[in-house]
Amino acid sequence: MDPIEERINAGFYHEARRKLLSRKDLIKIAITGSYGKTLTKFILAGILSEKYDVLATPASFNTAMGISRVVNDSLEDHHQVFIAEMGGQHIGDIRYLTRLVGPKIGIITSIGPQHLDTYGSMANIAEGKYELIQGLPEDGIAFFASDSGYTDRLYGMCTKEKYNAAVDPMGDCTMTVTELTMNPDGMSFWLTHASGERVRCATRLLGRYNAQNIALSGAVAYTLGMTMSEIANGISHLQPFEKKLQLIPGDKTIIDDTQNESPLGAAEALSVLAEFPGRRIMITPGLPASDDKEEEINYAFGTQMKDCVDNVILIGDKKKLKPLVRGMAAAGIPKAMIRVAADADDAEDILDEISETGDTVLYECSAQI
Repeated sequence: MDPIEERINAGFYHEARRKLLSRKDLIKIAITGSYGKTLTKFILAGILSEKYDVLATPASFNTAMGISRVVNDSLEDHHQVFIAEMGGQHIGDIRYLTRLVGPKIGIITSIGPQHLDTYGSMANIAEGKYELIQGLPEDGIAFFASDSGYTDRLYGMCTKEKYNAAVDPMGDCTMTVTELTMNPDGMSFWLTHASGERVRCATRLLGRYNAQNIALSGAVAYTLGMTMSEIANGISHLQPFEKKLQLIPGDKTIIDDTQNESPLGAAEALSVLAEFPGRRIMITPGLPASDDKEEEINYAFGTQMKDCVDNVILIGDKKKLKPLVRGMAAAGIPKAMIRVAADADDAEDILDEISETGDTVLYECSAQI
């Protein structure tokens, strides 16, 4: 059946490509990166919706068949903007998707070690993501999230019209987020364009990486003719992403980050928690990883909790939690601050016992609410 399925899939691909090629009026935007592409897609769609009729691929629809399905089934004549997320695991994957979508605007959110096993090296990952920019037309426009690393190098290589964005940048950027603060209502900051225009923004989203995604999306929106006030209005309407630093106000402020399973995401969640007033409590079973990395990753996670938490409830077997506990001890976190729960229900009982109104509770990784 494989040859038959391949012919069917190829038919869907070419049908979608023909449909997109026929829409000369459609603003086509493609987003790729090692991480942050899904969040950036939804943020950009939310901001652009203040001015345009936008269709974005849902969830993690980032393969040829996923994108083709959205185009064939959902793209209508009234849509003015189409945003496609592109995922890849090998050299050539992004090139194939770029040929399908034919974007005029390409966005690279990040370059990191995701899919390092299939790409083979960080250089190959950067090359693979840069296929998007290479596939833009001569009058295409490229956007990069400045990171003082690989994406900045790709920005430097780019010979097309290009823009970049960052939070508290070290150098010049097209769009910047500065004076970022976090509180139980979300984040507030100044969004500034290289032209000198700036606007005060507030959002219910949390985390520096979301601020980075907002700056990047704001750069795209500005280039597409939106005013800074329109962009700020779009930012104010953005809704928290479910279980990804999702802010849930109440007697106790809840930060639900249970869908995160990455060390970088966990470190970001801790930095967010550290910004909140009152007592800060974290509930976590630790971070998942391959057997040869699990101890190292969780030890580091434990050390990062210093000055970010007042109490920690760990979930699971005490033996498996040892690397976390050792990391916390190495950081000088007293044993009295640590409680161990057998399961999620037990963790909730402990939370009821030790918490009070005004506390902030971070559920990190797969800890259930």
